[in-house]
Amino acid sequence: MGTKSDDPHDHSGQGPGCMKRCSNVLVLALESFFYRLGKLVSGHPWLTILLTLLLGGSLSAGMVKFYEERREEKLWTPYGSRVIEHQNWINENFPAQFRFQNLLIEADNVLQPSVLRAMLALDSAVKNVSTDAANWTSICYRIGHQCWSSSLLELWSFNENVINSLSQQDILDKINTNNLISPLTFRPYDVEAVLGEIHRDSDGKISGAKATTMLYAVKDQTIERQGERIDEIRLDWEKKFLDVALEERSDVVTVTPYSSEQSWIDEAQGPIQKNLNLLAAGFVILFGYATMSLGQFNCIGQKMYVSLAGMVCVGLAVVGAMGVCSAAGAAYGPVHTILPFLILGIGVDDMFVIVTAWNNLSQEERKLDRRQQAALALKHAGVSITVTSMTDVVAFGVGASTVLPALQSFCIYAAVSVFLAFVYSCTLFFAVVCLDFQRWEGSRNAYCCCYKHAEDYRPTECSQKDHLQLFFQKIYAPGLLTTPGKPLAAKGE
Repeated sequence: MGTKSDDPHDHSGQGPGCMKRCSNVLVLALESFFYRLGKLVSGHPWLTILLTLLLGGSLSAGMVKFYEERREEKLWTPYGSRVIEHQNWINENFPAQFRFQNLLIEADNVLQPSVLRAMLALDSAVKNVSTDAANWTSICYRIGHQCWSSSLLELWSFNENVINSLSQQDILDKINTNNLISPLTFRPYDVEAVLGEIHRDSDGKISGAKATTMLYAVKDQTIERQGERIDEIRLDWEKKFLDVALEERSDVVTVTPYSSEQSWIDEAQGPIQKNLNLLAAGFVILFGYATMSLGQFNCIGQKMYVSLAGMVCVGLAVVGAMGVCSAAGAAYGPVHTILPFLILGIGVDDMFVIVTAWNNLSQEERKLDRRQQAALALKHAGVSITVTSMTDVVAFGVGASTVLPALQSFCIYAAVSVFLAFVYSCTLFFAVVCLDFQRWEGSRNAYCCCYKHAEDYRPTECSQKDHLQLFFQKIYAPGLLTTPGKPLAAKGE
């Protein structure tokens, strides 16, 4: 006879614990829900596609309130920080009145007559820059009645006749004058502050320099609009200023614009454009990979439209999240540019899980009608993608508690995007999978659904094999177990 154990931790012979029972109830509830959803979607695939597209359009309507936050203090300074209060007080009581546009001039020796003449030509070209709304005299910041610009030319009052008649010795004599005073501002002029890589003679006097600067002060008329500070009149003028500066390069000098706000904008937009190119490439690569992996290499077994539907779901999820979050007042920041890459990976993963669940139905289950097969496939796949998707949503939801506005907004956008990708995968994408299965049953062409193959059409045996699976099974996995493969695998870890 057996005896009952006195060990209170011995649960043998007892039923499942409370947590296990709760887990079983939850899994059964999810399976039941997805079974009914799969049956519903497979029975009305076109209506499902229409409704989900209408949902996507409705959610994207929130983008009318979309705005991109570019102000650094609004992105990376914690909420309630006193720094913001102090900066707002300074901006209100001591607003910026001007901005500098700077040019770096480089030559073997900038203290040569030919270099000063080239600088004079450049200065003249800059001061002739004009747009529809402004020219130099209207946009320059004035000290008294004079527009503020500063360079070595200031020492000769920008006088063309005088500068063109200067000799090398005239330039050095002026540069080495003690207590040098600007003839325009009547203030001390620090030559060494505008020269770079200075050379001196045996007496310690300046004999040459490799670089100098040219400065132009323009009025700051910045206003705050839709999450960024903007001065359209000045930015338009700066664009032409930069064009002129770059066009005026010669054999005598090298001109490099710097410290121009338009230059910062151009540099900031460069990586964004590269991200867009990478995103497009990522969609194309994953579309090709999904097409080859999900389908078979024959005219009926290919799943091009299924793969395309997966890409569409990712796009709808990102656009829908932008609409929802914009309507809720969440700003779009520079970190958000990686969001499509993130959702692309999650969405494609859900796509593979759903298709694989259908492909893995048993032989008995494959004898059922189309709606029953669809219901069983989504029943098996739904629980998996629910767990992974909701885990991501919760993780990003927790991340939204950060005090940094940029990261908080990103986490909100990401959580909504992941949730919408999950919804579209279970509805829109699954509806397309059902339609594709219907096409496959009817022996219709994978690319042109209107064309129906003859009843005696039989795909080749080779085309029906999963070559990717065979690669991992026959080549990759055995390769890892070889003598050279083991250290490589260990190194990869």
